[in-house]
Order: sequence, then structure tokens, then C-alpha cells
Amino acid sequence: MTPGDPSGKLLERLLECLDLGEREQEPPVTWVFRVLSCGRELSQHEATLAYEEWRRRPGPATYAAFRAAQDQADAAQDALARWALARRGS
Repeated sequence: MTPGDPSGKLLERLLECLDLGEREQEPPVTWVFRVLSCGRELSQHEATLAYEEWRRRPGPATYAAFRAAQDQADAAQDALARWALARRGS
């Protein structure tokens, strides 16, 4: 992440999802869903930025960075889906 990059707010946005005051007022299921959804959204944003960088500067390094970011976004989406399916079964 670069200082001027909008994704530089990753930690700040994740901490907003983890706000303990809100967590105490919401059912735990809602809180977990929000955290997983936020993680998925932020990792997909990172992948989109990496893709745009690869398109601007094609090459093995930028492609590898894009693929790593996209793999992370896919894993976050899979985690959210697994959690949702597990909740459905309970």
C-alpha cells in the first residue's frame, strides 16, 4: 500500500468493523458477518488496485502481485461463504 492509495485505509476500515461498542449492542452473528464482509470487500479492493497496476505496467512482478491479491480476495470470499453455509445449517 502506498500513502496516497485509497486502500491505505484498510486498517482504519477494519477497525471500524471491529468497534467494540457496536459489537456489544449487536448480536454476535451480525458482528461476525460484518467483519467477514468487510475483509472480503477490502481484499477485493486490493485485488482491483493490483489489477489496474498490472494493466498500467505489464510484467511478471505486477502480474504476480495481482494474482496474490486476487487469491487473497478469493479466500476471503470463500471464508464468508463457508461461514454463511455453516450458519444456515445450525
